[in-house]
Amino acid sequence: MTKMFLDNRTPANIPPLDAFTVDTVIRPGEMVDGVMIVWAGKHFREHVLHAREGPTLETTLYEHVLGIEGCDLPIRSRYVNQPGIVDELGGRDKVNITFGQYWYHLTRADRARWYTCYVLVEGKLYGVHAGWTQGGLHIESGPFGRSHSWAKGCVFLVP
Repeated sequence: MTKMFLDNRTPANIPPLDAFTVDTVIRPGEMVDGVMIVWAGKHFREHVLHAREGPTLETTLYEHVLGIEGCDLPIRSRYVNQPGIVDELGGRDKVNITFGQYWYHLTRADRARWYTCYVLVEGKLYGVHAGWTQGGLHIESGPFGRSHSWAKGCVFLVP
């Protein structure tokens, strides 16, 4: 079986962050923290954009590059037996980060890559995916356990 994740990349140290509201930084058509926000998808606007977070402690995020196309949950069928991404990353209780931590990382990240994380909003887990194309950042989200897969090469950020 093909390895789901390639070797881990350099960890990123995230400092303590103040309370955070997602819509203060994701404003399509505006430059925020040196990032031009080009597009925010419908699901993101409806489910994540309004999120408010309390302050966070210093943490380290680890980048895991997806080596094959994969889904949040395991795929088990007559033809496929593939573990889920979340299980491979340590389980549902260990994968989520705050959007503030994600944003901090995005503002300093390699803009040739697409970054994915799991964030909790009002007790619900969402996969958030962002990358640079067409002159700026494009960002979208999807519900945990969504039916379509994440692409090979996505960089997943986990604590």
